[in-house]
Amino acid sequence: MVMVEDTALISASADGLREESVEIRVQARENEFIREIGSDTSVGTIVVRKGELVTAVGGEIGVMASVGVREVRVYKRPIFGILSTGNEVVNHNEPNELKYGQIRDSNRPTFLAISKVTGFEVKDFGISSDKYVQLSNKYNGI
Repeated sequence: MVMVEDTALISASADGLREESVEIRVQARENEFIREIGSDTSVGTIVVRKGELVTAVGGEIGVMASVGVREVRVYKRPIFGILSTGNEVVNHNEPNELKYGQIRDSNRPTFLAISKVTGFEVKDFGISSDKYVQLSNKYNGI
């Protein structure tokens, strides 16, 4: 490969979209920019550690492929469910004035935002009254 800055266009297709002839204006010296097989990592080098996050943009997949890894065991990222409980809790964006004893739900929106910026999938289950939670606990053996 040669950097485009080290070339000159000689001719192109009639529509100008394809280069047909290019002059290379540098001479590579023997073994210049040539790497020996395996020179990028040594035998025994750990390229990705157990438990490390593997992403589509982090380069981990390319590094593993470069050393011949064909299969990797991974765990799916968990999905979180978030809900607030309490008869006194009202939605944070409720337009009405708070009644005596009520509070705006601030924890659920906070945890929803944290989950999204950290890349986790999250389900918003809203606000549950105390009565529903007590009945659910009774029937779930809690």
